[in-house]
Amino acid sequence: SNYHPLSYQDKISCQKKILKNQKVVDLIVNSLLNIPAGTYGVVSSEWLNNTRSDTLYESKLDIQKSLHPVLIEVQATVDEKFMIRLMQYAIKVTERYDSKPVVLIFCVGKISPKSLSAQFTPIISDTCDHFHFRFGLSNVS
Repeated sequence: SNYHPLSYQDKISCQKKILKNQKVVDLIVNSLLNIPAGTYGVVSSEWLNNTRSDTLYESKLDIQKSLHPVLIEVQATVDEKFMIRLMQYAIKVTERYDSKPVVLIFCVGKISPKSLSAQFTPIISDTCDHFHFRFGLSNVS
């Protein structure tokens, strides 16, 4: 057979690419913010200090600058180190847009320590394709 399973890192990379597809952008933004399709698009998530967050969506419409940017991270292990990095990204988004982002974390592995998970409300927890996906939403304040 020609089937070659993807490595764990390749699967995460593939998931990050999927998040840049306009249909996926529309689905996520509509689910989170109840905003019509085509309102948001993918923009650069590279920062001046040469760091890069996974995915960043912004409103395409100048009139709607009041719409919050959406910051998305796909992470194998959500731990305190990751959360500090995520807060730094959120601060950079806030500085760029003068608006706090909506933050969506796709945790495809585990949350460590377990007590960290008590601070977040999962939207969906589902097992799919031998991965445990945890979809969490947090509004950065």
